[in-house]
Amino acid sequence: MAEFKKFDLSEYIDLYKQKTYALFKYDYSFDRYVKPEVKKFCKDWCFKFNFANNALKKILELKAENPTA
Repeated sequence: MAEFKKFDLSEYIDLYKQKTYALFKYDYSFDRYVKPEVKKFCKDWCFKFNFANNALKKILELKAENPTA
């Protein structure tokens, strides 16, 4: 979330599900106005953010199922 605030990614990315799911704001008609570097950075950031949050969710679910482990 530090990168999200530091680079002001709210212009390019929406956060959903209590800020645990990121989605790149993509509109084909405005594609030519977004720099390719920014587009790639935002897509990668969304993928890594969602991957980390899904992994954390799975770990917490497994921990809740097996409290002794």
